[in-house]
Amino acid sequence: MNASTQPRFLTGQRRLLLLIATMAVVAVAVAGATLIVLYRAAFEGQRERLIETASAQASVIEALAHYNAQVGSDGDSLDSTLRQITTAYDQWMGSRDTGEFTLATLEDDQMVFLSTRQQAGTNIMQHVPLDGVLAEPMRRALTGQAGTVVGLDYQGHIVLAAYEPVHVEGMKLGVVAKVDVEEIRAPFVRAGLLSAGVGLTLMALGGVLFWTIGNPIIHDLEESEAKYRMLVERSLQSVVIIHNDPLRLSFVNKTLQGTLGYSQEELLAFTPAQIRERIHPADREALFTNLSKRLNGVEIPDRLVYRLITKDGETCWMETFSSRIEYGGKPAVMALFLDITERRRAEEASRESEARYRSLFERVPVGLFRSLPGGRLAEANPALVQMFGYKSREALLAADASQLFASEEGRAHWQELIESEGKVRDFEGHFRRADGEMIWCRGTARAFKDEAGKIVSYEGSLEDITQRKQAEEEVRLLNAELEKRVSERTAALRAANQELEALSRVKNEFVSNVSHELRTPITTVKLYLQLLQQCPDRTARYLPVLERESERLAQIIESLLHFSLIDQNRISLKLGVVDINQLVQQYVADRQVLAEKNKLTLQFTNGTHMPPVKADGGLVGQVVSILLTNAINYTPAGGQVTVRTQARVEAGQGYAGFTVSDTGPGIAPDEVERIFERFYRGKAAEDGHIGGTGLGLSIARAIVEQHQGRIEVEGGGEPGKGATFNVWFPADKAAPEKPATQS
Repeated sequence: MNASTQPRFLTGQRRLLLLIATMAVVAVAVAGATLIVLYRAAFEGQRERLIETASAQASVIEALAHYNAQVGSDGDSLDSTLRQITTAYDQWMGSRDTGEFTLATLEDDQMVFLSTRQQAGTNIMQHVPLDGVLAEPMRRALTGQAGTVVGLDYQGHIVLAAYEPVHVEGMKLGVVAKVDVEEIRAPFVRAGLLSAGVGLTLMALGGVLFWTIGNPIIHDLEESEAKYRMLVERSLQSVVIIHNDPLRLSFVNKTLQGTLGYSQEELLAFTPAQIRERIHPADREALFTNLSKRLNGVEIPDRLVYRLITKDGETCWMETFSSRIEYGGKPAVMALFLDITERRRAEEASRESEARYRSLFERVPVGLFRSLPGGRLAEANPALVQMFGYKSREALLAADASQLFASEEGRAHWQELIESEGKVRDFEGHFRRADGEMIWCRGTARAFKDEAGKIVSYEGSLEDITQRKQAEEEVRLLNAELEKRVSERTAALRAANQELEALSRVKNEFVSNVSHELRTPITTVKLYLQLLQQCPDRTARYLPVLERESERLAQIIESLLHFSLIDQNRISLKLGVVDINQLVQQYVADRQVLAEKNKLTLQFTNGTHMPPVKADGGLVGQVVSILLTNAINYTPAGGQVTVRTQARVEAGQGYAGFTVSDTGPGIAPDEVERIFERFYRGKAAEDGHIGGTGLGLSIARAIVEQHQGRIEVEGGGEPGKGATFNVWFPADKAAPEKPATQS
């Protein structure tokens, strides 16, 4: 809450507290008045009862005395009467807690009480001076008066008493019926205190509840009032309340002060003549006529425009909205004035600008247009008419805008852009002239929408860029040709460079691997030659080692020469129709002796419906030999090597091939990718001390790939499951049904 609203809010709190206090006072006053009325009613009722009692008792005593006088002597009748009365009083229980009847006589200026009856334990005075302040009711009765009084009894208590004189011959007697005023008042005091306590409690609770409920409401009302007041004071519209009898401004906000240049105090102090002077003479009569109609309930337009004169004598245009209200108990008009001077100036400037735009529209060399969503052209300048080759502006406007596009795809693309983005910028495309000639145009346009967001028109420009496009096309073709030549030369250089790098890498790997493979047998040969020289008697022992290592050197050199020929594509394939079943079966039979020597089972399964292949039988046999030899060498004693031939069709192409499986240590998963590398020998070869050059599988793959075939390996590295090699050669569709036998 800001500082300006704080005092007003506190005033509302004080008003609420004052209202609660007023309600409490009124409630207490009403309760008090009610108790007083009830007390007075009870008091008067008690007075009437005491009067009746005192009068009745006096009548009874007089009757009793009269009776006793008739039946006895004078002295005996009086004494008898007093005894009977005293006895009767002694037996009467009284009225209320403090109610009693007293009987007294007058003897030598002394009031002698003959009989009293009240609560036990009360000190009773038998003689009271007649001129004293006590026993006021009895004094009046003994002096012959009758009535009621509130005064002191013989004990000094304030009582309500009814007194009556008793007319007995020979004596002055008086009777008093009384009750303490305190006893009459006590219930009402208690009720008053109780009701006051309950009332105050309820009023406190009610006040708290009223405060709890009322305070936020008052707070909201005051905040709402402050907001509305702030809105009125800070509104961009001038707010004025006008009375017409007499003509005066009853309220103005600060906006009107800023518009007319007068302070609020000056405006509120305007006389009717001053108000008239501030209205433009041309609008004065219309304004007051409409003011009178509005006050009289006659309908007038909600929006009216008047001119007012500022303090500086300037004319300002005001758009007015008015309504009839009650203000200060009298009919008034509340008017909202919106300063539209700048808008009027802008409208005037817009009209001038439109005229200039029309001139520019007609003379600019670029084609300008305005079209409607349905495809019809609404406006077109002369440059656009000339660009599309129409005879007149009317002829172009009669054409459908979609006819100007060279293709439906181009028109759809233009429409999609302008509808999705609301504009098209630097759109380039083919358009069609009236004579059918195609031209290139660059277009820019934007969509105009109504308040509901619906497109109502398009405006834009078109520029003929046909010559520029032709020049760009020539440049593009030249650039494309140049880029093609550069790209081809770059690709050739890159390929040559990659080939040189590959050759260098292969050379380095080859030298390293060959050196490693040759070093071991040469070292062994040199060692055993030295041993043979030193120990000639061990020739029989050393010669087999020298022979084995020499064969290994020869095998390495042979493999290197063979691999070199393959790598250089210097081996020409001697193609012929090969029966895979027969070829593989021959090599299996040749390896039976070696398998039995190693205590292995070599099993062959002949495939059915095997198609012939066109291949070099010798090289295919070398692949079979390499795979069989490796399987036998890597399978431990008691194991099994299985060979089977098989056929399959894949993507319409037939294949014939064979599979070699063993129960050796298999190939570790991380070695599968490298198993066909030159000179690579896996962990199983090292652990089993199995000889070899590491070139066999590389040679096998090269031969298979030279025949457009595939070689695949499977091996999980689990003991007993071994490795499996699958070899596939494409079938020869033109080969005879019975292929020639291969040796």
